[in-house]
Amino acid sequence: TITFGQLLPFTGTKAFLSSWAVHGDNAAIYDVNHNGGVMGQKLRSVSADDAGDEADAVPALRKLLLSSPKFIVGPFSLTIMAVINQFDPNHVVDYVIGGTTQLDTMRYPYVYRTTASDSAETAAMAYYAAHKGLVRAAYIFDNSANTQGLVAPLTKAYEAQGGKVVANEEIVPDQSSYRTELTSVFSHHPDVIFCAFDQQTATTLFADASQLGDLNLPWIGEDVLGSPGYAKAFGQPAASKYLFSVSGASPGGAAYQHFLDDYQAVYHTKNILSSSYNMYDSVIISALAMTAAHST
Repeated sequence: TITFGQLLPFTGTKAFLSSWAVHGDNAAIYDVNHNGGVMGQKLRSVSADDAGDEADAVPALRKLLLSSPKFIVGPFSLTIMAVINQFDPNHVVDYVIGGTTQLDTMRYPYVYRTTASDSAETAAMAYYAAHKGLVRAAYIFDNSANTQGLVAPLTKAYEAQGGKVVANEEIVPDQSSYRTELTSVFSHHPDVIFCAFDQQTATTLFADASQLGDLNLPWIGEDVLGSPGYAKAFGQPAASKYLFSVSGASPGGAAYQHFLDDYQAVYHTKNILSSSYNMYDSVIISALAMTAAHST
């Protein structure tokens, strides 16, 4: 067999993200192994849990490297900066999952990504808000480096559309209350909230916002905000009216249909998980590259 690695958050507040990757990877494994494998050898995956935490990512990668993977899918943007300098010296190709703007200029020959930059999503967030006439925005972003990387491109795009940022609240994740931060933000009378934080934070923050009467205007975020847990935390019918997320346009064509057929074969549905086709691409690209090179 030919082994590749998955460096993903199987535990922790971002554990839901791991299923996006695993579903895409497994559909690709099915496709490769049902079409002759790579040089006649079956493809298989091994996994390590980084818990979505930079401190856990380093030992998780070391564990993964013991399996001599031919390439690695992951980690997500959450932890990539903690391990990004480890792939070149180990001569292992890596596919980052996520569009962190920190990697808009790539300087690592062994590191790639099949997802678009978050700067494209922030442009869409800004465009949507401005064209809905929402020109007074407040930011509520957590203090992680990945999330804070959204601020500059979002501000540039939003101001270019005629919008004005009236408040920028940087929050600490997973606190017991956000009433003080919400009171500060809404004292500036925004007509739209741009936001990014994990689901555990969302549960508390949206509950506090509801009690303060602050869930009566649009909240807009990147693709992660489209996960069902956020809508549940926001509550219905408010989420259907006020909670918005942006994501890449749906693919199409024969190659995408081929992916859907693989996904159906493995998971018995064509209702795919978010971004799973990006990870599918990562595995397929690697299998094609090894086949073309006659080498792993």
